Amino acid sequence: MNDLKIKQRTVFIIEDNLVLSMIINRLVTSLGYEVLGDAKSGEDAIEKIKILKPEIVLTDVRLDGVMNGIETVKTARMHSDFQTIFISGSADDSERLKAEKVGYIEYLLKPVRKVDLANALQKTEMYLRRKMGKSAMKLVVE
Repeated sequence: MNDLKIKQRTVFIIEDNLVLSMIINRLVTSLGYEVLGDAKSGEDAIEKIKILKPEIVLTDVRLDGVMNGIETVKTARMHSDFQTIFISGSADDSERLKAEKVGYIEYLLKPVRKVDLANALQKTEMYLRRKMGKSAMKLVVE
């Protein structure tokens, strides 16, 4: 007998702080999303995003390495179509303006509260529904 299951939206996390990455991973999972993977640097993230093709990328603005989160999203979008939620430890308007140029659904400030992340993911879900012109959840036969 085939079971019908709801396919979860897929998320990729880019955060260079291991503890924050683990916290965000747990929050995203507890909200019903599937975390496909994570990365600590923009360079590593781009390669993984090319392969994994997540629907949502949740990224810190400031990252260790050559690329920041904004540059990472801009480059990764050349290889994959996804929506972005930025997370920043700074309320610096110049960073937000740079992020606006690459586009995002939500720009959250640290520390990220579960309710804020839930609202951002719900906003992303509504955007993806409109974009696809379909139901938010897809049925998959396994």
